Amino acid sequence: MTNSTNINPPSGGTPPTTKTCKECGSIKPVEAFYARKEAKDGYTKLCKDCYYVKYRRPQYEREGYEAVLAVGEYDRTHMEETVERKKRWYAEHKEEAKEKQKDRAALRRYVKS
Repeated sequence: MTNSTNINPPSGGTPPTTKTCKECGSIKPVEAFYARKEAKDGYTKLCKDCYYVKYRRPQYEREGYEAVLAVGEYDRTHMEETVERKKRWYAEHKEEAKEKQKDRAALRRYVKS
């Protein structure tokens, strides 16, 4: 998946052929790592398997997700109260809500570019 010709080798050397994963500690060929221009050797610190487990695995499978569910539990069990509370807040803070919406839209535009 990665092409070693697009990777910058460490200064004055040839591209590495193997690398040690910082998460699992196993030595793997560089093809088992994602390319990353910012890294000194041109590859991520984590192998693709560990990267998936840490960053890309669905949120509900990640460690600590139960705590996230517990936080939203109140809103789900008290839906009508939550909706009313949010409506009141928006009615009382119209200008602040508009500013936050503009900021989020600007951030989305910035991230896309």
